[in-house]
Amino acid sequence: MFNGDFRRKPEQNLGGYGRSRQRDALLERVQAERAKREEQRKKLAAAIELQSFVRGCLVRERSRRAQRLEFDELVKKRPDDLDKLVRQLLFFYKHAEDSQRFTWLCKELLKQQPSILSWCESSNEWKWRLRRLLRVALVQMTEKECNIAIPLRLLEVFINKLSGQHTFLYLTKRGYFKQLRHLFECRVPPMMEGSPIAPISLCLLDLLKAPIFLQERDRQYSDCILSHLAKEFLVAPLTDPMRLFILPKLAPGFPLYEFSRVLQSLPSSLTLLYSLLKLEDVHSQPSSSEDVLSHLVALGHLTDQLQPVSEDDDEEPKKSSWLANECLALLNEDWRVNRLLASMEVEDSSGELQKSICTLCHHLLLAHKQAVNNYRILYTLAFRPAFLRNVWLTLTNTYRASDYQSQALLLRVLARGLELSSAEICALVPPLAVFCSLFSLLLLTLHDSEFWGESQGGNSMPFTVPELIPLSTEMKGVCLGLIRLAFPESRMQVRAEYLNVVRPNHQSKSTNTSIWRHLFNVSVDLLRALHARDTRRSFCPDDHWIAQGVIVPGLGLSKLNMRHSYKPFKRLLTFDPLNLDQGPPLSTSEIRQMAILQEMPFVVAFQQRVLLFQTLVLQEKDEHQATAAFLSGPQIQIVVRRNYLYEDAFEKLSPENEPEIRSKMRVQLVNTAGLDEAGVDGGGVFREFLSELLKTAFDPNRGFFRMTADNQLYPNPSVHMLIDNFQQHYFFIGRMLGKALFENLLVELPMAEFFLSKLVGGTKSDVSVHQLASLDPVMYKNLIYLKGYDNEEDVTDLNLDFTVVNNELGESKVEELKPGGSTIGVTLANRIEYIHLIADYKLNKQIRAQCNAFKQGLADVIPLEWLQMFDYKEFQVLISGAQIPVNINDLRAHTQYTGGYSQDHPTIGSFWRAVETFNDLQRRQLLKFVTSCSRPPLLGFKELYPPFCIQMAGTEERLPSASTCMNLLKLPQFKDEDTLKAKLLYAIQAGAGFELS
Repeated sequence: MFNGDFRRKPEQNLGGYGRSRQRDALLERVQAERAKREEQRKKLAAAIELQSFVRGCLVRERSRRAQRLEFDELVKKRPDDLDKLVRQLLFFYKHAEDSQRFTWLCKELLKQQPSILSWCESSNEWKWRLRRLLRVALVQMTEKECNIAIPLRLLEVFINKLSGQHTFLYLTKRGYFKQLRHLFECRVPPMMEGSPIAPISLCLLDLLKAPIFLQERDRQYSDCILSHLAKEFLVAPLTDPMRLFILPKLAPGFPLYEFSRVLQSLPSSLTLLYSLLKLEDVHSQPSSSEDVLSHLVALGHLTDQLQPVSEDDDEEPKKSSWLANECLALLNEDWRVNRLLASMEVEDSSGELQKSICTLCHHLLLAHKQAVNNYRILYTLAFRPAFLRNVWLTLTNTYRASDYQSQALLLRVLARGLELSSAEICALVPPLAVFCSLFSLLLLTLHDSEFWGESQGGNSMPFTVPELIPLSTEMKGVCLGLIRLAFPESRMQVRAEYLNVVRPNHQSKSTNTSIWRHLFNVSVDLLRALHARDTRRSFCPDDHWIAQGVIVPGLGLSKLNMRHSYKPFKRLLTFDPLNLDQGPPLSTSEIRQMAILQEMPFVVAFQQRVLLFQTLVLQEKDEHQATAAFLSGPQIQIVVRRNYLYEDAFEKLSPENEPEIRSKMRVQLVNTAGLDEAGVDGGGVFREFLSELLKTAFDPNRGFFRMTADNQLYPNPSVHMLIDNFQQHYFFIGRMLGKALFENLLVELPMAEFFLSKLVGGTKSDVSVHQLASLDPVMYKNLIYLKGYDNEEDVTDLNLDFTVVNNELGESKVEELKPGGSTIGVTLANRIEYIHLIADYKLNKQIRAQCNAFKQGLADVIPLEWLQMFDYKEFQVLISGAQIPVNINDLRAHTQYTGGYSQDHPTIGSFWRAVETFNDLQRRQLLKFVTSCSRPPLLGFKELYPPFCIQMAGTEERLPSASTCMNLLKLPQFKDEDTLKAKLLYAIQAGAGFELS
């Protein structure tokens, strides 16, 4: 209780301190007393300040009441004394109490409009009062129960009369645009497309436009007005009045380029992006290069909000918001794209214009997986060689800032797998991703003559072929560096209890994951495209694609490791404690090697990949055949008739009868007389059977395959007219080819380039128009001629439409390449689409069912992930052996002898001397005679199984013979070397039958 004594009396201790008091206790008490006194002083000061504030509020409230009463008296006695009435109302105004008073005053001000304007011209004080009145009018209009007619009229009259920078700046800094936005949302009736515009909408629009379109304005004023417009009016969620009325009405004459400059410093949002795009008028033109640059920078900044594609390539991309799709559609408008492309003609000595274009294009690429095909600006820039060349030159001249003279090229920094700063990421990643995406698209469309610069017309290639060699070297380094960056050497170990503490940091890092993942994907796509060109027609030196230091330790990798996906930047920043208990993980080095093998296997030497493939197959063999000793253990035993080899094998080796084809297989052959052939299958008969089975399955006369003009095999597009269940047959044939690969059996099957590409193509198994040359060279040549036409009349004279005619077994059938294709003529504008559609039809659609069934059968034995380590040429080598000269010394070193022969036998010496005189064709004929395949094994004759063997076989009256199932040459004892050579040549050039000799 307060007793009137406001001073604190000091405490007195008359007893003194005893000697027993300890020093620490004394100091502690003194400190506590000091803190208590300080707290008391603070409380006193706070009480005084609070009392002062309350007294002030009470005094002001009393003054307002007094002024309000005086105002009411003055209204009755002297209503024309506006000077005093305005001063009083501005002092005491509160909406809850003074709404009617303010409305009355507004009416009086409107009545005496000329006098008011005269006073404003002569008195700054009246200008100040009127600005405050306009602000009060705007605030009062936002109240729900207020009648806005009178305040709105006051604003309309005096804003137009008092239009000046100071008035608008005053109102803008006090929420002018925010309150107008509120009025549009609350006072304007619902609006639909095509509905009539309410009068209040027009009034409010005039108020909105007044500060924006002020004639006399400086840069500081414009920046302030447009900044508040963006932050308070445009950044809010998009409404129908905004979309259908406000933005279209603001667009004509809007200061777009000043607005673009302001937006660069504001946080990006989709609504601001949409507003900027809608406010750009088709007739507006930039007045300077600075305007062009500011607009492009703003677009690049705001498109950052476009939603990236799904992190998992196997997942469906998340549905983008309606607003994002609208923004993308606006960006794709023809006139806007033409304006953006025209802006690139402006002189760009600083490189900022190119940087802004790359940033915009990069955001578009991140927003859609098929962006290069969907957005006109992207596929147009792809066909501008100068742009691509300039971007690459910029990339090769972008360095890491350093205090030393020697600066590191950012591409090389990335190639070493080193982390980049935020500024370095902004400088390197967008242009690099854009370059890779657009150059890949260009390579997809260029014919070989255009690629090599041999075409007669204008050259579409941004680089000469020699320039592509260092370019591909840099890109190879970038891809390897991104893998190192994705799988760093040091792996962070995070305990579960600390997970929540570190997760925010990881979430911030993961925001860049989609950017790095996209960069890796497009970089690898470009590297693959360049490698594919080099594979088709070499332009790089030998071993150019082999990466130094990348060695695959085949013995340390299991089949499970190879089947796991090691996609870089795919969920790398997430923690799953369950995965930590699934056995010992691979080392970082092994994970990198797996990623390389899955993404760009061609940087690993072919011999290393073959060794790895054979190691993986051997592991699989050990699992399925380890217990199948000779004539014992689980195995497949079948009896097939020689005359019905394919039919019997198709029935007995179907998935229903033999679900596991990788087991050991024993074959009993039945001759034409219906009797079992002599001999027991110890592996040789099976190999002979499988070899002949594949030959008859791929025989064009059987109907499953056709031959190209180059005598290469591909699936028959008309097979459905011959066999109803053709997919089961292709599954079976693919299964048997997989079995041959599984058993390391080489089979001479010359397959078409495009067919092999589809088998090893992974998920992207559709092949491009360039592969059409391997199917139909004449059609490909004609399409290239069509592509080269530059005259509309030349194209229309061909009378082509979007259809193709199929001649199947004497019947002609017209197929449309796209809906309504028969009514769409081929023109100069759509000829490229026609070329790609007809190539897609011939290469993909016609044989898609056949190829899918074949791949499924192949995958039933050999995982496709293993085969995807090879390109189509390497896969052909894997099937049929290497097209290299037969090395007689290697063959001799790995030959065995039996039946009385030895390495030192005179006949054997004569044999090798005779073989050494053979030309390469004769050596291949010998190899085919003994092993049924004219090509040597991939890794030399040490890999031939069973080994090459020479057996003594009677006197010299007989001809040499062979058992191809055992790789056995039966050589009579020839005493004369010339006789041996003559009879051996006769035997190998005459061929041999299937029966055992």
